[in-house]
Amino acid sequence: MNYPIRLFDEEGFIESTELFRVHTPPNYDAANKLKKQLVITNITETDYKPNKETIGFRLDSGDVINFFNTKEAIVHPITNIYDFTKHLIRTLKEYQNHTHLNDTDISRTIFLDVSRVRSTGWNISNDLRKEIKRKAYDSTKEYLEKFNIYVPEYTE
Repeated sequence: MNYPIRLFDEEGFIESTELFRVHTPPNYDAANKLKKQLVITNITETDYKPNKETIGFRLDSGDVINFFNTKEAIVHPITNIYDFTKHLIRTLKEYQNHTHLNDTDISRTIFLDVSRVRSTGWNISNDLRKEIKRKAYDSTKEYLEKFNIYVPEYTE
């Protein structure tokens, strides 16, 4: 997993349990039982619990972000064997990249649309850089406003 949103998911890291009370997903219950059986210790030696104080930033395409927000499938048109093969491989890669995310993780994630930037695109223009910064600000503001947190206006 290259997205460590669960790194601080232990009761020992949670400051305010009343403010961030959250349902414990079954995979956390199973991990807690296994930890006790195998005498495994984690950082704080407390049970695993989703930590709503942790915010993650995830870089994805607009299609993937829309999928996480709406749960609507991404449709790739197929007109020939090349399209079929390309979209099959793309689907498998996307599944591999997103299979570990659950609703608890998604609810504390700020998704940033970077669909115009490739992972190897080191020489991006200043205009594109400004666009990405603006999108990051807008996404962060939208997320924080859900919790009635004031966000100052964007300045370049």
